[in-house]
Amino acid sequence: MTHARTGSQAAPLRLNPADDLCDSGDERESERIPFGEGRYQVRVLLSTLVAGSITLMATDVFNLSMRVMDHWCERPAAFTELSAEKWKQMAIPRYPNGSYSKCTVRGSQDAGAPAVVAHCQAWQFNLTQFGHNAVSEWSLVCHRAYLRDVSEAVNRAATVIVVPLVGVAADHIGRKAVTIVALTALLLALIVSTVALNFTTFAVMASVVAASSRSLSALFVLLYEVTTASRRCLYCTLAPTLPAVLAPLFKYLVDSLKVSWSLSYQLLAAISFVLLATFWFIEESSDWLLAPHKPEEAERVVLKLASVNSVSTRECRALFRKGFQRLSLQLSAETLHFRPQSRSSAFLLAFSWFVVSWGHTYDSRKSAVTANVYVLFGVAVSVVPLFLVIWPFLKGGKGVKRVMAISMLVSSACSALLFVPLTDHIAPLEALLLVAMRLFNSLCLILIFLLTVSFCPTTLRCTAVATGMAIGNFTGKAGQLFFEYVIAPRNDIALGVAAVLMALAAVATEHLPSKHTRSLASARITSHTTALSRPSAIQPDLWYPEKAATATCKGSQTSVGRQTHCTSVGRAERFLGRPAP
Repeated sequence: MTHARTGSQAAPLRLNPADDLCDSGDERESERIPFGEGRYQVRVLLSTLVAGSITLMATDVFNLSMRVMDHWCERPAAFTELSAEKWKQMAIPRYPNGSYSKCTVRGSQDAGAPAVVAHCQAWQFNLTQFGHNAVSEWSLVCHRAYLRDVSEAVNRAATVIVVPLVGVAADHIGRKAVTIVALTALLLALIVSTVALNFTTFAVMASVVAASSRSLSALFVLLYEVTTASRRCLYCTLAPTLPAVLAPLFKYLVDSLKVSWSLSYQLLAAISFVLLATFWFIEESSDWLLAPHKPEEAERVVLKLASVNSVSTRECRALFRKGFQRLSLQLSAETLHFRPQSRSSAFLLAFSWFVVSWGHTYDSRKSAVTANVYVLFGVAVSVVPLFLVIWPFLKGGKGVKRVMAISMLVSSACSALLFVPLTDHIAPLEALLLVAMRLFNSLCLILIFLLTVSFCPTTLRCTAVATGMAIGNFTGKAGQLFFEYVIAPRNDIALGVAAVLMALAAVATEHLPSKHTRSLASARITSHTTALSRPSAIQPDLWYPEKAATATCKGSQTSVGRQTHCTSVGRAERFLGRPAP
């Protein structure tokens, strides 16, 4: 039996897919990542962290630019010497509660005639409150306030429609290529936004920024595919976690320093430019290159990355070539396994995304009971201990589904316990339940990214993640409307709905098919690979790929999945038959 070195320990190379599809240990994954673990994975991780931060920052910058500060009708030129307070006392009508009107002014009148109240045509804004933003730039208040809602609707619609299409493109064209295009579009849109002369241009560019920033999720898939099993769970957990910490810091600085909307977009453009420059050092995923059957390009990539990680070129080439045939069969098996239950599985996964996003939307509302300052402090100090507790149960990524399902059940139980006794004054027990509820909601939001990419086959990963993010964006707006206009201040109803949804999502997550159970695919291809595992059956036809493919795939033209498998077998034999350079 031929042996392939993995690190300092030799391990036998097995070509039986029944073993490969159920074996997800470090030994198998080390063969799948022939360029080893090292500096390259750290580069991709850092780029993914920046990309995730940009996605959240873009949302924060848009929301900050749409905040409405105190405003009143603008003073005519003849009254510019008056202070703002004196002008309001003289010309701005008051409401019964004593506050000044924001949309009307006492108009000019003839001597002795009663004052006429007219609608404002221009406004002055209290820029010391939020700084200069899009609302003050284009006067998006009073009878022009609807433009804010239109802009937000276009923003979300662009995300829901465009992001899944970009995910499909990333699965067909490549993770790196699509990410570069999305990042370039983001950079150009940010630059145009800073010099926009009218609100229409700004709104359109803001929609491009929203869609392109969320399209950077393909970089997360790339991180998953280039990382070895020993680090994959750690890196893919850090990737969505750290941006959730860095983005609020950016938002806090922009808010506290009263940074203008144009400068905020310029800062975001500068960060995007730095991220774009890092792609000079990032290569396409070798897993994806093997999926569309590009072994020569995949070999070139892994050899280049081997030099980055200080792995011997000879050892890297040997591991890649010995594992290439097994990988081709495994990719075909993934496709065969996914098809029979793709609809039900996709529905279960989409429902999980919906519920997790629903919980996050509720927690993000300022009026939510989980937004209490003591609850937020409890969540902040409990994040690290929680990860230390659950880390052994994640089992390097294999226990993600079970941990996520249990987290949903805990969140559901906390919501149910809070449904009845919740009062305006939060007791210590209620505070503890609220901390646990928000903490496990956040944990589910982090783990669902890893669950999605680990569940889906290589050729559907970007599509699945992008679709999940689009569902989350749609759910965010739907949840916002539900909480504001349907239940209003009734937090007890919101908690009751959350309890039911989280319980259902836990069941849906638990019923997702296991990534490592591929009995259907194994049964379909075992007969083919049994012959391939015998040297006498492979060697005579290595230099005759058409003959090899025909012999291996005889009688299998009735199934699209089998044809895909046969194509992989034929290409594997052609590539393995080519002498190593």
